[in-house]
Amino acid sequence: MIRTLLFFLFVHLPLFSANLHLIAVMDTQASRIGISVETNLATLIEESRRISDMTDLKPIFHLFTNEDAVHSFVDTLTSMEVGEEDVILFHWSGHGFRTASKDRDNNPWPSFQFTNSEQSVDHLDITHYLLKKRARLVISIADTCNEYLDESYAPYEYLEPFPRSALNLERAYRKLFLDYRGLIMAAGSAPGGYSYYWVPNGGGIFTQSWLASMETNASLLGEDVSWEHVFETTLQLVEAVDYQNTKPQVPMVEMMLRQRTKSELK
Repeated sequence: MIRTLLFFLFVHLPLFSANLHLIAVMDTQASRIGISVETNLATLIEESRRISDMTDLKPIFHLFTNEDAVHSFVDTLTSMEVGEEDVILFHWSGHGFRTASKDRDNNPWPSFQFTNSEQSVDHLDITHYLLKKRARLVISIADTCNEYLDESYAPYEYLEPFPRSALNLERAYRKLFLDYRGLIMAAGSAPGGYSYYWVPNGGGIFTQSWLASMETNASLLGEDVSWEHVFETTLQLVEAVDYQNTKPQVPMVEMMLRQRTKSELK
């Protein structure tokens, strides 16, 4: 005999205990924009509390402002305990820059320029650092410039660069092209839509977005990359294009995939 037990709950109870870590590095002393940075901080704290009210995620604030908004904020995060169901929301507000070497490393992300420090932190490197915390979700945002600065004037990078090496890329590409079984089918436009090209010789928007997404995700995630990551970013890149009052391009993607088991990979 099978008995069914019914429990009626008339109050809202969280299904699990998890935290929302707001890591806000806010250069409130940055020239010309310091007051606006303070506004960013206030609204982020308010929004984090609203998120907590709606999701039961417990907010934990890691705030770095004024003289504390320097490269060494990274050291403070080493002791930050993160659960596997936690969410990390990282936000930098302040001045930023990039150097030509980032282009050679296929790194499109900016570096943070601190008012009270002669060292900088690369957005990609701190994001990779946070990924190592193994949170369920990491959101990493930098509200900053990404304009070129001469290498001779650029602040020294504090974090050891994320390994965008051939070995790291090889692991990512081996996972994408060797560890999956199934079908991926994609087209640059959905029924009734258009697929655009950069003229005269820039290539198709969809194709170039897909290739850029694959390389960027491979560099960022290494062996944690997935085809889902690749095509999610592809669609985002296509959506972000300025179509100048023409009908936007809407690609379509269907995937029927599974990762091969260890026995299949032998």
